[in-house]
Amino acid sequence: MAYSKCQQADHEIEDVIESATANKGPKLSTIMKSSPFGFWLVQGLIFMFSASVLLLGLFSRRSCLAICETHADVAWSPVIDFVKPRMTKFNETYFFETKFPSPFYGSPSPAVDDVWRTYTMHPMLDGRNGTLAVPRATVEKLGRSHEPGWMDSMVKLVHGGEERYMATLDIYHHVHCLNMLREVAHPNYYTNKDPTQMEGHLDHCIETVREALMCNAGTGVAMFHWIKGDDQPWPDYNTLHQCRDPEMVLEWSLQNAVPVQGSFTKPEGALELPLPLY
Repeated sequence: MAYSKCQQADHEIEDVIESATANKGPKLSTIMKSSPFGFWLVQGLIFMFSASVLLLGLFSRRSCLAICETHADVAWSPVIDFVKPRMTKFNETYFFETKFPSPFYGSPSPAVDDVWRTYTMHPMLDGRNGTLAVPRATVEKLGRSHEPGWMDSMVKLVHGGEERYMATLDIYHHVHCLNMLREVAHPNYYTNKDPTQMEGHLDHCIETVREALMCNAGTGVAMFHWIKGDDQPWPDYNTLHQCRDPEMVLEWSLQNAVPVQGSFTKPEGALELPLPLY
């Protein structure tokens, strides 16, 4: 749609030129001969006309670029306005100790579990003490308000006299699924995790992580190098990426969380969407 408007602007400029140069009225040669100043008069008019066409083209292009950006297919989120991407170098020194250890990495321990729980079981975000809640104006920008029943079936909360709607962020679902796979990979530590009893959930989590990874479709270019002690090319996966700080995302979530008490009760007559959700 945006590019068609750009082409339309080009055609409008062409129409202006064609109309202005059409054979209507006295010929330029007649004007130039009718006065000693005719030559310079015509030159001045041509210059002014050319400058006007140039300015018209520039402003039309600028307007069109704004239209192109406005109508771009971008999945909007309120977090985008709060947490800007920053250049981040991946830490991929696998098989070796790293100078930049990750608190998520390593053998299972209470300390490692606490880090994962910050993004998977935060009491102010998982419904125990609170939940993320956003105003209706935010929901209307998410691009799904046209779907039948989608808006009217949302879980409504009232906080401080303001109507809000229960929500969460994808990051917490994605990390939850990755954490579940991590726990299953250490059965001797997480003895209460029986993969044979979790196949459906595990398959769901594998697909969720796959979808998130392949949606991002990492475009970092990893180069191969010659390494001491190895005769084969060695990939350097310490690539640069545009990332959002997960701690700032968590901060935004907590700033927009509301306290809850007890379990949620479905109002009588509430609109219900059929399962599964698509």
